[in-house]
Amino acid sequence: MEFRQLQYFIAVAEELHFGRAAESLHLSQPALSKQIQALESSLEIQLFERTKHWVKLTPAGQNFLETARRVLHDIEEGIQITRQIADGHAGTVRIGFTEATLFCLAPNILKICREEYPQVNLLLSSGGTETHAEALRTHQIDVGFVYLPIREPMLVIEPLFEEHYIAALPASHPLAKKQSIPIHALANEPLVFYPRSLAPVLYANFIKNCEQAGFVPKIVQEAELA
Repeated sequence: MEFRQLQYFIAVAEELHFGRAAESLHLSQPALSKQIQALESSLEIQLFERTKHWVKLTPAGQNFLETARRVLHDIEEGIQITRQIADGHAGTVRIGFTEATLFCLAPNILKICREEYPQVNLLLSSGGTETHAEALRTHQIDVGFVYLPIREPMLVIEPLFEEHYIAALPASHPLAKKQSIPIHALANEPLVFYPRSLAPVLYANFIKNCEQAGFVPKIVQEAELA
């Protein structure tokens, strides 16, 4: 049984006339009759009763008509969904966020995708930059929002924006009155910062920036995100 034979069968069943069905299908009547006979032979079922003057469905043919319509509908729907997936308008996208980007990026991404791509299902996961880099290498996620630098020749990397370090200070601290604080002003300050294990890239970037400013930061306490 072939896909086109189902289409031919439905056309004949709806017209109950081989000539009109053949015309609608842009086939010759003998070619259409041959295809219907081949379908009946493959099914080992008589689908039509026909004489020189009329054509009608057998009870088995009437039942098969509903099946054929359902099969064609499912195939057409499957093709449409497949095309949508291929075009990026349907399916599942797995996205990895760092803890920070989960709060600042995820809400907008979810909002835009739900408005513009309602058939796309987003699966979100959180973790560190190295975790997401490994997940991308092993195809466990499709997109990762991470901190740079990241050196992975097999990945496509696109910088999105720059972030500034923010110092949280007591209101009575002398530096709290400044509009901006140069990083070297923190040289003698006891600092609370992320654990290296939680955000190794962010941690390394901060240490590097401090060293470039001429000091090693005094991290007296490590604290994870609440």
